[in-house]
Amino acid sequence: MQKTASSRQQSHHKSGAVIPLLAICLVPLMGMLAFSIDYGFLRVVSTDLQRSADAACLAAVVDLVPNPDGTQNLDIVRARVREYVQNNMSTATGGISGFVVLDADIEIGRYDENTIYDSGPVTLQQTGIMDAVRVTLRRDGSANGEVPLYFAKVLGVDEKPVTVTATAVLRRGVALKGEGDILPFALPESFWDTLGDGEELNIYNDNKIEDGYGNQVTVLDALGNSVPGNWGTVDIGLESNSTRDLSDQIIHGLDQSDLNALQADGRIPTTTELKAPVNFQAETGLSVGMKDAVRQIHGQTRIIPIYDTVNGEFVANSGTGNNAEFHTVKWGVVEVVDSRWNGDKKTWIRSIKAYTYDGALVPKEDLSDKSSDFENAFASPVLVR
Repeated sequence: MQKTASSRQQSHHKSGAVIPLLAICLVPLMGMLAFSIDYGFLRVVSTDLQRSADAACLAAVVDLVPNPDGTQNLDIVRARVREYVQNNMSTATGGISGFVVLDADIEIGRYDENTIYDSGPVTLQQTGIMDAVRVTLRRDGSANGEVPLYFAKVLGVDEKPVTVTATAVLRRGVALKGEGDILPFALPESFWDTLGDGEELNIYNDNKIEDGYGNQVTVLDALGNSVPGNWGTVDIGLESNSTRDLSDQIIHGLDQSDLNALQADGRIPTTTELKAPVNFQAETGLSVGMKDAVRQIHGQTRIIPIYDTVNGEFVANSGTGNNAEFHTVKWGVVEVVDSRWNGDKKTWIRSIKAYTYDGALVPKEDLSDKSSDFENAFASPVLVR
């Protein structure tokens, strides 16, 4: 059937009406496309900023582990934050070299364990030992410039601000795993508790311990009797460890075989971790055979057993105390600073009471409880809100 002139004119009018309608629809479609692309880009930039903030917090909070005298260098913490942010943001999507972290955006404090699980930002107090770092990274008018947009410019939106925040806290330890840095010696609790941060203690090979002022402590059993013997080391693992075993433990720390041996001997209930209370058998003293091992750890920190009582079989006038059992109730931290190996009664190890971070510590999950059997020792940090 042939089309009439009237029908052809109607068809022409219909097709002509679609064009302006399509043009009108293209405006919101282009806006939606611009929004989706730029929104995706903003999400990528925000994610990269958050990763950088998280990494910076986790690294910097470890630098809050105090010096032996209890002081903390907060400038090192701030420098670590900026180091990690610079390294991450220089290669991030839309990143910029020379990323600026404002002084006010690095907050350091002691987190309030009483409100740690409340809603809102973690409360950071300015008293006591600082154990938390909060970092804010921003791309806005105050630092680094807002994030430039692409397609949204057609709608008059050239850039948008992006800000992220991360907070990390140090956790306390509840147990030691394999590879934990320990010193296989034992110190009496009554002596340890009298020492202040950074104070000196000397362990001799003739059954004598003294502080930096020359005050001596004699090792006593549960009945108050002096424990005989030329000893000072303890078996944290196999009974009757050789000097070589003790030397390896001084340098390399706990081994899984040590935990296996303690569990097989009935001293600990599991082979996965070591915690107090636990009994350790005494070993025979400071041997010259461990001299090189001790000298290798001069200037390093180690976790050391702290006992409240000593029990065991002591043979009168035998000169041995290696059957003693040290009832370990907690753990301390020492930094080994010096040692001397000049034979009987002239051999000693000099240490100071210190702090440490040990990744082999099993962290306490409950952040509302800062008590720990591992005094002055911190476990792996964790991110909080």
